[in-house]
Amino acid sequence: MAKYTREQSIALSLDRNMCVTANAGSGKTTVLVEKFLSIILDTKLKVDPRKVVAITFTKKAASEMLTRVVEKLERFIYEETDFSKLKKLRKIRESLTYARISTIHSFCGSILRDFPIEAGISPFFFELSNSELLTIRQNAMFTTFEQWLESNDDSKRIKAKNLFRELGRYRVQSIIEELFNKRDILENLESLYQNEDD
Repeated sequence: MAKYTREQSIALSLDRNMCVTANAGSGKTTVLVEKFLSIILDTKLKVDPRKVVAITFTKKAASEMLTRVVEKLERFIYEETDFSKLKKLRKIRESLTYARISTIHSFCGSILRDFPIEAGISPFFFELSNSELLTIRQNAMFTTFEQWLESNDDSKRIKAKNLFRELGRYRVQSIIEELFNKRDILENLESLYQNEDD
């Protein structure tokens, strides 16, 4: 039996809801793996692994957690001598293929895929990767730049030319990308300009 700190032991209890916060390298994944296993292996609870949700922030952490759960379960299967217990362990191991150990985005995506009509979205939606999002943003920027420079509105066209002349296209692009990454600033600027128009 592994030795745990007082806090880790409390985190492993199944009789309460809790939120665990801790620094990197403090053993959160180890405790989550133990907790996940204790839930699915508890003979009194009899919980199907597909009904347990374990959510992490990164794909790497989700993958690492699933790998550790599988490795530990396979060790239990290898060491088990009782045939009926071995049969149960193998069934649990098979169901881990559908275990919900994922990122927040992935979990939310699976709910939306299960209930697209209720969510009011297309059932054929898909999640954008970071590179796809970057491509869409850049295309939107370049299209906007072209529209500014080809505008029939002389004032808009002159302002755009002056902006690019003063800062250069790459600097303008960099500022817009920074605003994309800090949407709160963009929203504040938008409300500021709307108030000026009023």
